[in-house]
Amino acid sequence: MLAVISFGLIFLSIISHAQTRFNNENVYKFSDEIIKNFDKGGKTDFAKAAQDFSFIGDYKNVLLFDGKFRQPYATIKNSDSSFFKKFHTVEAAEYIISRADKERIIIINEAHHFPYHRVFIASLLPGLYAKGFRYYGAETLNFSDSLINERKYPLLSSGYYTAEPQFGNLVRDALTQGFRVFAYEARTKETISNPKLREIEQAKNIQQVLNRDPSAKILIHAGYDHIREDSLGGSWEKAMASRLKELTGINPFTINQEVLTERIDPSLENPFFKMVSVQVPSILLDGSGNVFSGPEGTNYYDVRMCHPRTKYIENRPHWLFNNNRKAVLIDKKKLIVGFPCLVQAYKSNEDPAVAVPVDVIEISSGEMNKPLVLTTGDYKVLIKGIGGKENMIDLSVK
Repeated sequence: MLAVISFGLIFLSIISHAQTRFNNENVYKFSDEIIKNFDKGGKTDFAKAAQDFSFIGDYKNVLLFDGKFRQPYATIKNSDSSFFKKFHTVEAAEYIISRADKERIIIINEAHHFPYHRVFIASLLPGLYAKGFRYYGAETLNFSDSLINERKYPLLSSGYYTAEPQFGNLVRDALTQGFRVFAYEARTKETISNPKLREIEQAKNIQQVLNRDPSAKILIHAGYDHIREDSLGGSWEKAMASRLKELTGINPFTINQEVLTERIDPSLENPFFKMVSVQVPSILLDGSGNVFSGPEGTNYYDVRMCHPRTKYIENRPHWLFNNNRKAVLIDKKKLIVGFPCLVQAYKSNEDPAVAVPVDVIEISSGEMNKPLVLTTGDYKVLIKGIGGKENMIDLSVK
């Protein structure tokens, strides 16, 4: 329950000031600025620092600051260890797509500062679309962006977390592939600040899609414990997924990504995660086809996924190179603004003043081999230095 409260407070603090952050200067910060600001006012906000580092593609610092607000897991019982050993791994995407035939609503979560989780969700889109899924709802989306489905790309004002490049790419992919993208977050100050009312209103907003299209198949992207199907108690009472089941009579297929995932220090990792080694995102099944959803007897969600540990390719996480993306080095002669500099890549047909970049990196004088990771296409690349110096270049990736 402590995790629910702490992450809920993180969200509320973010949403309260998000409206002031819809510009490049405030969203994409230099590392030195992030470090300088993370303990303002005598409050050390490691979660906020992890979030800010995710926005500039610095996954190593995401892990570092994530580890600073984590608590070690309790040691699991011998019976839990024996229970877990009955399971074997299968590829997660393949299993989820195979389940999609019989599912109406799939709800998958993320840790809000782990872009890896968004990259995985994006990998599911083609298979889910082929199985009849046509709606993608994201917790972070701003309901006031009424033109996102016509525009086909997210703006900085489309949401808070969607300003992170991999989240922006996920939304782009959903729109390009034909999904109807929609917001389902609570919409009033009263409901956002009241945990119980917030969960209920989120569920009601999703229910409206079914009211308009009774045959709809929906993918819901949520944060942390909003996907729980049990009774949490406390100020939440029940989470969005549980409320949605009550309202619609549809049992959602709930997938947890954020428990069985890497941390900076193995002592902070879930004991079950440390018992298995996977090379691709995986789900665990026993000999009878039962899915591992947690210790025996737990019923928080239907599946606990396991992600592999990150490897680095040319100083970028390996999972960025999915979907035919490639490393693209910027000619050092173009980095005339000095070091450090922020390098932000935009689709050539999108407005860099308002669009979410497809990738962002910070380059210091000793990191000349740090590339952008991009798909084939034409881009505008904004290179920003300290003190407001800027250089915009055109880039074509073959």
